[in-house]
Amino acid sequence: MLRILFSKMGTVNKIYFTWFFIFFSLCSFGQNPLISIDVKDKNIRQVLLDIASQNQLDLIFNGSYFKEETVSYQANNEPLKKVLTNLLKPFNIDFKVAENEIILSKWRRVFGYISDKKSGEKLIGATIYDPQSDRGNYTNAYGFFTLEIPDESTFLMVDYLGYKTQRTTILENNEALQIELSPDSLATQLVFVHSEDQTVFDLQKSSEDLLKSDLQSVFATGGEPDVFQFLYSKPGIQSGADGLGGLHVRGGNTDQNLILFDGVKIFNPTHAFGLFSIFNSHLLKHAHFSTFRFHPKNGNRLSSVLDLRLKDGNLKKWNTEIGLSTVASQVSIEGPLVKDKTGILLSFRRSHLDPILKKITTNRKQTNTTIGFSNHYFYDINGKVHHRFGIKDRLYLSFYMGADSYRDDTDLIYDIGTIQANDILYNDLDWGNLVTALRWNHLFSDQLFSNATLSFSRFNYLNTNYAYQFLADELGNELQSQNEISSFISHISEVGFHYDFDYFPHSNHHISMGSHFHWTTYKPGAIYSSEEIENNTSFDEDAYTDAIDSFLENAYNSFEISGFLHDQWQIHPMLKFDFGIRYTLFNSLDRLDGQTINYHLFQANSSLIFQPIQTIALSISYDRMQQPLHLLSTSENGLPNDLWVPSTKLVQPKRSHQINFGLQVAKNKNFKWTWNNYYKKMDRLLRYSTGNTLPSLNGNFSRFWENEVSQGQGWSLGMEHEIFFQHKKTKGTFAYTLSTSQRQFSALNQGEKFPFEFDQPHVFSAHLFQEISSTFSLYLNWKFASGLPQTLYISDGPYKPLDSFYPPPSETLSSLNGYRIPNYHRLDFGVLLHFKKKWFKHDLVIGLQNAYNRKNSSYVYYQTDQIFPEDEGIKSKNLLPILPTFRYNLTFGK
Repeated sequence: MLRILFSKMGTVNKIYFTWFFIFFSLCSFGQNPLISIDVKDKNIRQVLLDIASQNQLDLIFNGSYFKEETVSYQANNEPLKKVLTNLLKPFNIDFKVAENEIILSKWRRVFGYISDKKSGEKLIGATIYDPQSDRGNYTNAYGFFTLEIPDESTFLMVDYLGYKTQRTTILENNEALQIELSPDSLATQLVFVHSEDQTVFDLQKSSEDLLKSDLQSVFATGGEPDVFQFLYSKPGIQSGADGLGGLHVRGGNTDQNLILFDGVKIFNPTHAFGLFSIFNSHLLKHAHFSTFRFHPKNGNRLSSVLDLRLKDGNLKKWNTEIGLSTVASQVSIEGPLVKDKTGILLSFRRSHLDPILKKITTNRKQTNTTIGFSNHYFYDINGKVHHRFGIKDRLYLSFYMGADSYRDDTDLIYDIGTIQANDILYNDLDWGNLVTALRWNHLFSDQLFSNATLSFSRFNYLNTNYAYQFLADELGNELQSQNEISSFISHISEVGFHYDFDYFPHSNHHISMGSHFHWTTYKPGAIYSSEEIENNTSFDEDAYTDAIDSFLENAYNSFEISGFLHDQWQIHPMLKFDFGIRYTLFNSLDRLDGQTINYHLFQANSSLIFQPIQTIALSISYDRMQQPLHLLSTSENGLPNDLWVPSTKLVQPKRSHQINFGLQVAKNKNFKWTWNNYYKKMDRLLRYSTGNTLPSLNGNFSRFWENEVSQGQGWSLGMEHEIFFQHKKTKGTFAYTLSTSQRQFSALNQGEKFPFEFDQPHVFSAHLFQEISSTFSLYLNWKFASGLPQTLYISDGPYKPLDSFYPPPSETLSSLNGYRIPNYHRLDFGVLLHFKKKWFKHDLVIGLQNAYNRKNSSYVYYQTDQIFPEDEGIKSKNLLPILPTFRYNLTFGK
């Protein structure tokens, strides 16, 4: 009967049934005979001894548990465990029946916060451990912990990477502990440290913490330590050349990553078309990254979650940090507005190469007989204030604003017979984020912690292309003028409110729940105008501006209501079970026609971790995700233009199913090998149909894109390896991914499967760090990746995806993504110098990026030339040549 029932189950139900059967079997272990007793006002100690004697069991307990208490109880053929539960409940005593003994234990709960002794910053993911009971736990995102320990325990061990391990005496009363850890003076700030290497207990962590020392070990162009550049070295991550394609996780698109900055969504997390992230690594206190085993509080994305936390601001003393790299300059200040109560952090960063870029590009254009220049700059502003009202309440206010600006001006003068032509081309791209959040933490009890957040996030993108052609006769008289102007617009803004709870019924049992509300506005579109001008009339710029303003009044709106529940349970010393569900009601409203659609989205996440011995852990997990947000890209190279659009009546939310099997082996904190195997199936992916031009705006009507897209499927299969080792002063990490990722759309490639744009079968990276002395270290990073698949286009001139507002040429020499560009590889190395004085410290990084000057391609195309046939052939756009890496940091007040 059981076999018939199992054969009729679906794949997902089979997984849950198997896990339930394992769980039920484990819970059934141990003796549980039937007991009959009838006692009245009898000493509890003697009652327990009698029960143990009648069942030939040994009774083990601490003599201090009982004094002269008496009990009255009657039972007739009731299970032993039920009898013991009823007898011991008034005394707050637990028991375990194992083999031939009954073991009694009395527990109490300790709770509190763990912080940095010098700055007062709360430490996320710090370990607190009771050696007597072999129990431990971690601090949450706000430094809070709770732990049940035996009544006889007298001290705890507290540990955090980069800090001195501390022994803390347990207070006799039930007050919250305020534990402060001192930084380890022997730890070099820029040392490459593996992210999960704290204790063997970490083998059961559900995802990966990226420590600050990790993030500052891999540098972006010009010497900026960068979160994304570090992630590109992790297994399962694909990107374009030098990161220009964005973050693609296990075959997913860039919009499938949930990027959180202090708990608030970031819609575009990069500067300079992907060369840099918008996150200043020096300001981060914690980063958490997961590609599977997702927490249900992080929903509505398919591929990954990156949760970044900004420093709160020093509560002890004022610090100032000044940084200078090849690319950008930054200054930050933090300190106490009220010592030990109110802290503030302010920071500003800006690139400073734009005057140099303008001069270089001006000279280059003059060499090519044109007039003009190209230029780019970016900036970031970060701010945070937090206040401690007491042990139970904390208030945080976070702020971020950043933007990029790219401009290209070209003035080309040439002759057409006796007519002189003057072409003025202007391309302007501006994009940026604005994020703010107000957050309140409240501790209801030693078991219940809450967090309420009110947030706002906005991303604006505007790409304007202007072309003006002026024709004149040989005497300079104007004959005719032609104006063309186009704007590509993508605005998205979101107001959110989250209210989450963490409940700890026991040290080995953590329940979290919450509700989320989001109101999102989307303004996607393109505006094009062409006008022939005669008799010295001018282009009507006012009318065009009015058209843009009118367009921005038209928008899509969506409203989300979500609720989630997550249960994490250590059901056995060797077995840990996670299960989470999330429900979202997604309501999409088109303001133009007033029609709405409701989608009911269900997310399920579960995992089972088996740790037979201290150094080995096996895991299996399943994630079912749904996403109502889509990103339409008109480029196959990870470059703009992109449109953020919601699910509508015609476009359904996309979804994915992912199964992961993993193995972790660790030894003495000096070696760790992680092996993951995954399969991911994605449905309802969105893509422009073949042959469609860019959507245009006619009569300010923005429902254009829904009829020009198709929805299809995607598959991704892979095997990921990562090895970490350290020996004396040498540390290293090696990562390798073997994977494949495909897509299938009925309207594309004749309905046949084709490779995903960022499918890279082989990706390997190596990172080595050698400490020579306390002030001098060496680093080396090398990466290899298979060439990306692209469609090989035929073009009668230079093909420039970044500058072109129009789609690629229609004629091709390959099937869809049927051509691979050359393999990518690059070597970076350098030296780190660290000096510390009494009142300040300074760090210096000097090195080379792309040290052997590999000419890596971002895209290729086939160029035809009827006038000069010898110039025909495959052309490649190469990106970063060999570049110096330089960064200097000066910090006062440390």
